[in-house]
Amino acid sequence: LKFLLQKLKQKIPTECLQIRDKQMYKYKGRISNTRWYIKDYLDKEEIKGINFDDGSSSFLKKVILESSLFIVLINSTTHLETLRGNYPTLIHFAYDNRMYSPQALKFINKLKKAKIYHDNLTSLTNHATKIWPNVNKWWFSSSVQTAVEDYCNNFARPTENKVFKLKKIIKKYI
Repeated sequence: LKFLLQKLKQKIPTECLQIRDKQMYKYKGRISNTRWYIKDYLDKEEIKGINFDDGSSSFLKKVILESSLFIVLINSTTHLETLRGNYPTLIHFAYDNRMYSPQALKFINKLKKAKIYHDNLTSLTNHATKIWPNVNKWWFSSSVQTAVEDYCNNFARPTENKVFKLKKIIKKYI
């Protein structure tokens, strides 16, 4: 993360960087025993001027409106929310063929080809600095939009009648 911040700060003004620093948990077995934040592991000078969002405010209401580019480093729902909302997003998280189905790997590789998903932080930071400040020119290119649409159609589709469907699933297992 230090490398990522150092490279980004060379090209992108510090006030434009915002990190969602939601409380994370270290697990031993099934029990969470330690809470930590990303900024706890960074030098105070490295993070000076960077906005940290602790996850207490609504992500969609606050952070998205204030951001030009999302960099997602944890495989959670954040990348699904930003991609579904068609917000410029760069992704890096563990890429392990054993973790994903062949179908999922196919779509991750499409994101990789469009330079949305990156195997390593060097690739991600190089791409982020290359597209800054004209992020939308890259994001709204046909190849990127096709990759996003294909991924979302398979992994981030909106659901009609969510409550009804959830109720049906719950009844099935009760």
